[in-house]
Amino acid sequence: MDDGHNSRNSLSYTGTYKGMLPCADCAGVETVITLNEDGTYAKKTTYLGKGGKNTFEEKGKYSWNSAGQYVILKGQEAPNQYLVGENILTQLDISGQKIEGDLAAMYVLKK
Repeated sequence: MDDGHNSRNSLSYTGTYKGMLPCADCAGVETVITLNEDGTYAKKTTYLGKGGKNTFEEKGKYSWNSAGQYVILKGQEAPNQYLVGENILTQLDISGQKIEGDLAAMYVLKK
C-alpha cells in the first residue's frame, strides 16, 4: 500500500556523503557529495593512485525522480543517479538501476 512516503519527503537527506567507489584503473575513487536544501549539490572526486590532475570538483542542481526515490545530478554524465536511503546514497548504474554483484556494497556513500 502506498502511503505517500518516499525518500524525498520522509528522510533528512541533505548533508554530506562520503565513500570510496571502485575504479577499473586506479586504487579507488574517493567521492564526496553534498546535497543542499536549495536543490544544489557539490561533488568532489579524487582518483587515488593516478598521477597528474586527479581531483575534480563539480557543482550544480539536482532533481528527484517522479517517485521521490533517487536524485539526479544535473550536468553530470552517467552515472549521475543516487538512490537516497537513511543516511546513505547508493550510486546507480548508467541505466538508473541498482548495481548488483560482489562490488555492490562499494557503491554506497555514507553521511
